[in-house]
Amino acid sequence: MQIKGKQVSDMWKKFVILALSFIGLVTSGYAYYVNQLEAATAFQLQKGQKVIIGSYNGKEVVWDIGNATNDYVLMSSKPIENMSTYDSNKPIAYTPKSGSDREQYCIRFTNNPAPSPITYCPITPIINEVSSININATETTVLSRMPFLPSVEEVYNGGTLGLTTNDRSYKTNEAYWLKGVVEAPNSNNGLYANYYFHAIQFPQDSANAASADTPKDSETGKFISNDNKIVYRPSVGYDQVAKSFNIRPFAIVNKINIMFAADATYQDGSWHNYKIDTSNLNMNNETTPVKLRVASSLTASLDEIRNTTTGKAITKAAKDDTVQLKVTANSGSGSVISAILYDSTGSSIKYYRMLSAPSGGCVSMDLSGIPVGDYKVAIINEEYDGTNRPANSSAISNQVALSIVDPHKISYAKQPESGASAGKDYEYTKNVDGGSKVGVITVNPKGVMPLTYTIETSGGDNTYQNFE
Repeated sequence: MQIKGKQVSDMWKKFVILALSFIGLVTSGYAYYVNQLEAATAFQLQKGQKVIIGSYNGKEVVWDIGNATNDYVLMSSKPIENMSTYDSNKPIAYTPKSGSDREQYCIRFTNNPAPSPITYCPITPIINEVSSININATETTVLSRMPFLPSVEEVYNGGTLGLTTNDRSYKTNEAYWLKGVVEAPNSNNGLYANYYFHAIQFPQDSANAASADTPKDSETGKFISNDNKIVYRPSVGYDQVAKSFNIRPFAIVNKINIMFAADATYQDGSWHNYKIDTSNLNMNNETTPVKLRVASSLTASLDEIRNTTTGKAITKAAKDDTVQLKVTANSGSGSVISAILYDSTGSSIKYYRMLSAPSGGCVSMDLSGIPVGDYKVAIINEEYDGTNRPANSSAISNQVALSIVDPHKISYAKQPESGASAGKDYEYTKNVDGGSKVGVITVNPKGVMPLTYTIETSGGDNTYQNFE
């Protein structure tokens, strides 16, 4: 078959049109996919916030977020225990041990007269104490690293956890154990060189951590500068008293698994002015911790906001009114829908409120107490178990715009066109006749439009007494 020039040209045109159509479909599909991804609102915890994970001796454990760059590095807000490593049942070695041998002996100086201090005893009891923190099934899914005793290599400035001295050391008073051992190569003109000591993280206000005895991490050979506030200490001092320091566990949370978090007190069903408190980092307190919401099979989307009377979709509501949220959500164990109100840009959370489980695909939302303004509303589907520990939830839903406005205020001012006798407001033939103005009705402010109102012309009031 012969294909002439015009036929070839027409075929190419059809091919190009088909190709462009296909590209258009792919592009449209991709744009729709991106829009769907953007519909869900991302959430980020902040460095310095306090979160609740696990329990120790029956008490919920509160943690500081010390680093939020990659995953969340957690440090217990208060130490869990104060204890010593010294165990009198351990054999005493008079020469430094290495590797696993180090955990079998207490090591004592040999070049000091007896009774000389024991410089290092196994730190196993400290590690075992950290391991006693109870972690439930939900928390296991969110922890990329279970509670652990941090090593020198992990925490020093430039260490693998990305923490600075101010990130990890308590502001005042509290010192805590680190895993690993350090050496003091310059101490006492080298007298203590190559002997093992414990590594202790001193607080930020400690002047005791600055000295000429720069410790060396025996695992990496790295010298630890004084600005780290990491010092070396023996298990037992010259006075033969065992040295006790605090235990401060660390943990790591997988950032992608955290859907949302709110102050642990926000579970009473009231509106709460959403705040993020980062002011108590390393203050040795448990002020304003948050309850974490963890990724699960729960889902939630906000389809529209409706007028409770008409059932119609709305974008405005009167202040202190109640609206209906049309939602699509599955159910979980004790799951409820909670509302999150963002600012007009949808970037900053302003208010949070726990609502209820959906009924007929709708959830009632009372706006009492929310100021007039423009907002973006989102929801989250979350489970509650009566504790402050992490709970399963959906991701934060898409956002729907809602303006809260002042309700209609109608005022009436009588304005008869001329005076009347006998003290009457209105008198036939003098100021009230067919077509005469008797007053003005004003609406200010104008609330949700349209406004419909009726002037009652008859009824059981005393209006007639104003007419003669």
